[in-house]
Amino acid sequence: MPGIKEINFDRNYKKLHNQHIAVLINVSAVDGANMKNKKGFVKYDTDGKHEIDEKEKYLFLVFVGINMIPFTTLRKNNLENVEKYVGSEGDYFKIVIEEKEEPLPNHWVPM
Repeated sequence: MPGIKEINFDRNYKKLHNQHIAVLINVSAVDGANMKNKKGFVKYDTDGKHEIDEKEKYLFLVFVGINMIPFTTLRKNNLENVEKYVGSEGDYFKIVIEEKEEPLPNHWVPM
């Protein structure tokens, strides 16, 4: 797909269902203070790996993946993300997993 945009995730979250392409269907502005006590959402959205900063403003993104499985994600509401996502409803995004390797234990010795 020429000119396809990318959305990055720091791990392959369960909500993604191993989908590699998704269509953005909605973008909404939300306040972190309104999301802070939504523990069920935080568990779903981050697999319990991240917290929502109540002082932060976010963009709430809704996607439908290539397997027709929807998922959501939050992105900071900053100029870069506004330019990337606002007005991009209907656009395809490649899902890029930037999983960071876990450091090896200090006692690990290669053979």
